[in-house]
Amino acid sequence: MTEGIPFDTPDAKFRRYHNVSTYEMFRRHYQVEDPRCRYISKIVHDIEINTWERKVMQESRPTIDAIQQIIIESSTSDEIIKKGLRFFDRLYSR
Repeated sequence: MTEGIPFDTPDAKFRRYHNVSTYEMFRRHYQVEDPRCRYISKIVHDIEINTWERKVMQESRPTIDAIQQIIIESSTSDEIIKKGLRFFDRLYSR
């Protein structure tokens, strides 16, 4: 890789641990304390860390379903990214 910041790979600075999601690592590193970002962080944690456990956040299952639908309905990675960004922007603005 010649540019950008690697993430969610075994040697990356920003990666998932057994009890911390990748999103949480970014949020903590950049000291983002915005309440809406903290809210999204809880959902992402519930999805990424509580993979096999019962979900704590009621928003987790609908978020998983929405992301899977975006992937199914998209034909390129760029389209998935654009739709995913719109989804999380809407989640942030709730």
